[in-house]
This record gives sequence, structure tokens and C-alpha cells, in this order.
Amino acid sequence: MDHLQRALDIAGELYKKTITHDWASVHKEGKTQFLLPKECITGHVEGQTLKTLVHMSQARRILEIGMFTGYGALSMAEALPDDGCLVALELEAYLKEFAQPIFDKSPHGKKIIVKIGSALDTLKELAKAGEQFDMVFIDADKPNYINYYRLILDNNLLRLRGVICVDNSLFKAKVYLKMSLIIMPWHCGISMILSPKILV
Repeated sequence: MDHLQRALDIAGELYKKTITHDWASVHKEGKTQFLLPKECITGHVEGQTLKTLVHMSQARRILEIGMFTGYGALSMAEALPDDGCLVALELEAYLKEFAQPIFDKSPHGKKIIVKIGSALDTLKELAKAGEQFDMVFIDADKPNYINYYRLILDNNLLRLRGVICVDNSLFKAKVYLKMSLIIMPWHCGISMILSPKILV
């Protein structure tokens, strides 16, 4: 029970740290490439959903594309066995610096490996190294979703009977619109993308 409470406390600390952080100033100072909205955080409900999926799939190795401040990564890591591993791909180096102190406090943080850089390039490196994963969670730049999906399947990065979870794939039913330029609300984490109909 103490172990569970500690995990909940750490998750709560990460959530509060993310929500109260001055992301506009960080971007203005040039510490991030993009202005990162705090609303990008996975949050408790989605975090628990991901944790449940890890339990159901009995995953031992997880690949996360797009980490943000690590709430989702920490949630999934909690469900991994002690020798499990989660590899998180993140473009922004600042986010690794932001999340690592929280990971270090968690008994599950040691299961998380963060790789900084272009996700497409890192996926190619993982494929070249013969890496495979039981579960993949895609939650990064939306126009590249289809490229991540194809690269994962074409390069055998997902194990047989593995699971791919894709965040924001329906975009509030906008996948049903014709291919066009769509202006998305800022709280979705992007300001403008092509219609995600290509993801269907």
C-alpha cells in the first residue's frame, strides 16, 4: 500500500509540476523548439488506461513516441515487471531534463530510457539494432503518425501479438472530413495540421 501511495504521490507531483510550469518563458528563452502547451500532459485517466493496457497485454518492452513530461511513460512503467523497459522518444531535450528528477524519485523510473532527437531517425536506429517491442504508444506530431506506423510495421519493431495505441487519432470526428487544412484548437497541442483522414 505504501508503494502504491508513493507512486500516486510522485505522479501527482509530476502533474502539478507540468501544469504550473511557465512553458511560454521556457520557449521564449530558447530552451524548447516549440511552445509546449501544458494540456499535452497525459493525465490521470489516460495514464490509468495505458497502465491497464500494459497489464492486459503483459508487455515487457514498450516504445513511446512523444513523451512530453513523462506522465504517460511513468504510468506505463508502473505496470511493467521489474526487468521491464520503456523506451521513450522525445524531440525536446528540455523535457528529458524536466522529467528525469521525477523519474529518479519513482521506484519505476529506472525502467524508462529517454532517447532525444527525431523519432523517425531513432526508429530507424532501433530497427537496425534489431529491437522489438510488445506495445507501442504513439502520441507525437500528428502528421507523422502514418509514417511512424508504417516504419514500425515495415521494420518489425512490433512483436507478434503486440499492441499499438494511437492518441488523438479521431480528432473530435475530424477524420470524417475531406482532406483539407484544419485549424485545431491550441489545447490540442498543435495549431494547424492536414486532415488526419490519412490515418484511417
